[in-house]
Amino acid sequence: MQRRLRLAGLLLSVTGGVACEPVGPEPHPAGAIRYPSALAVDPSGDFAYVANTNFDSRYAGGTITTVDLQKGQIVSGASVGTYSYASDFASRTNDAGRIDRLYLTTREGSALSWVEVGTGETPTLRCSDGVAAGSTTFHDCQGRFLFGGAGADQDVGADPFGVEVLRRGDSAHLVTSAFGGELNLFRLGDDGAPEHIAFAYGTSGTYGLAVHPVRDVAFTSSKFTNSLQEVLAYDDGTPDASLLVREAAIVSSPVTGREFGRSLAFAPSGDLAFLAYRGPPAGLVALDTRVLPDGTSKNAVIGIAGLPESPTGIGVIETGERLLVAVSLFSRDEVAIVDGQSLSLLALVEVGDGPFDVAITKAGARGSDPDAPVAVVTLFNEGAVSVIDVDPKSPSFATELRRIR
Repeated sequence: MQRRLRLAGLLLSVTGGVACEPVGPEPHPAGAIRYPSALAVDPSGDFAYVANTNFDSRYAGGTITTVDLQKGQIVSGASVGTYSYASDFASRTNDAGRIDRLYLTTREGSALSWVEVGTGETPTLRCSDGVAAGSTTFHDCQGRFLFGGAGADQDVGADPFGVEVLRRGDSAHLVTSAFGGELNLFRLGDDGAPEHIAFAYGTSGTYGLAVHPVRDVAFTSSKFTNSLQEVLAYDDGTPDASLLVREAAIVSSPVTGREFGRSLAFAPSGDLAFLAYRGPPAGLVALDTRVLPDGTSKNAVIGIAGLPESPTGIGVIETGERLLVAVSLFSRDEVAIVDGQSLSLLALVEVGDGPFDVAITKAGARGSDPDAPVAVVTLFNEGAVSVIDVDPKSPSFATELRRIR
């Protein structure tokens, strides 16, 4: 318990904007999950991609590790080296429901890396020219696969905490957000390569970043202020691309503590958004984000669900008429399941040590209902991934199904 609390305190201090430099001389083990933070999952439920932070500075960098969710094991050889202190993933998905591009922000190097994901029976990862998938060479992600990093003239801002894909018709863009308020816009080519085209400043303490699924507008939360921002991208294919940042909502709620917004996520319909507040008191804020006739969204706070301490990651589950929200509670080793409509706390699911990021996908062939939802959660302190049943119709609803390490 003492070790867990110590690591929890260290993690909270690092995510507050202070990071140490990695000192380990050896590359991070390719087939290991260690201090995992960010998570990306195939919508099909086949594979998960886990960013390992190298939080203890034991190695010369971090990695991305591939996990087979159906077999419940790490995929041998499907790993690449990255900078340390990974913070967030975005992804591009093909028509088969498999991720074929990954975008990762790392606090070391203030960098954005992108990875080509081979979508054969067994995934392969590549993020530099001439380096084979599975190489453990530190900083595999380099050259045209990296924006920022050591010696770069440009980066995405100190302590980047967010990256998301914006889609408008046939075009795709990438937005990154950093703790100092820096926002960057990238145009994505057919091959998924990002081209930097615009920059803007938002609110200091920018932390959560999510895209409205109907409007294709990014929203950001702040650790320091009681507000949300909208980030609108303008790109007509010329050098005049730009980002417009404007206030979206003031979260006037019972949460009046030292910390404000953390993770942010939308319901698939776009009608509601959910924001994790550290407080104290801690809570899950719900916002009405329905699209209005003029094309904007309402952006009004409609309630708050009280939560135990340290809410961190959010996953939203929409099944039929039910809307559920899974929230990781880092220092309690639990995941809260909240009714997204009544904002009542339905269950607290015990998982491993230090639940952090949350992603929702399908159970796949391993489940009795392949389309039933499951929550995948990184366990930061334990070095593992947890899979939770979040199907309200299931007899094993709100239980941990398995733990992968």
